[in-house]
Amino acid sequence: MELANITNREAQDFVESIVSRCPQVELPLQHIFTPSLYTRVIQMPAGTIVCSRVHKYDSPFFLMEGKCSLVDHEGNREELVAPHIGVTKAGTRRTILVHENTVWAGCFVTQETDPDKITDMFTDAADENLLPEGFQQACYERKTLPCAS
Repeated sequence: MELANITNREAQDFVESIVSRCPQVELPLQHIFTPSLYTRVIQMPAGTIVCSRVHKYDSPFFLMEGKCSLVDHEGNREELVAPHIGVTKAGTRRTILVHENTVWAGCFVTQETDPDKITDMFTDAADENLLPEGFQQACYERKTLPCAS
């Protein structure tokens, strides 16, 4: 790969390939299901680097706690401090440096209740040709919260 000519996406692939070889951290998830809406809440510990999947559709997100720096697929950099509400645009892929323990939530309109199917419905995996064989793009602890009546 000629470094002078790499795209932002290729740079993200390269960063993810390096991060994937580091000790992996569990990122606890909560899955909250309400009629027609799925909310995924992820806890990211300070000092971690998190590489997201590619989002297929626009969707809201909520930074409920913490502070992190983001670099997106276009090379845009942004520092977010809770509380913050934003919109993830279709095509977005982020590399996140977590400065303080962070709680991030995303909402998706769907009737589906299988988190793995929802992940595939709303995101695509990055080009994984640089990742080690068998690497899971993220390590999640599954925790599901039923809809409160």
